[in-house]
Amino acid sequence: MNESYKQLLKEIRIRRHLKDISQAKMAEYMNISQSAYGQMENGKISLSIERLKQIGEILDISMYDILRYSDFEDITAKNLVETSKQYKEELEKREKFFKNIESMIHVLGEKINECLNQYAPGNQELYKKMEQLAERYQDLLNAIDIYKIGLK
Repeated sequence: MNESYKQLLKEIRIRRHLKDISQAKMAEYMNISQSAYGQMENGKISLSIERLKQIGEILDISMYDILRYSDFEDITAKNLVETSKQYKEELEKREKFFKNIESMIHVLGEKINECLNQYAPGNQELYKKMEQLAERYQDLLNAIDIYKIGLK
């Protein structure tokens, strides 16, 4: 194990202690056994980019800070390419998921407007409820727009 990798592991351990997070809690957050986490933190198991990212998110360590401790001996170009592909696939899945939700929300909006125009004009109570639904519909559209901005 090279010195920069040892320094990275030391930094992870220090940050974990500063945040008062046990190895057991880290393992729980990462959905792995405490033993596996302990072996990672002690350098007996190499950390993948995905695991480094996970640890960074839990301990508020940026990927820049994580990678500056590494001379890329333990992080190969193949791992970086594979991780990049995985992120791209995940992003595409999320985009497709939100397009489906957006489509369903538009159908809901059409139904709300249909009911508002057809059934509510003579019924003040129903009209108010339909207006509330229309406001919630608009809130959903705004949330989708905000999420789309975050994807870019």
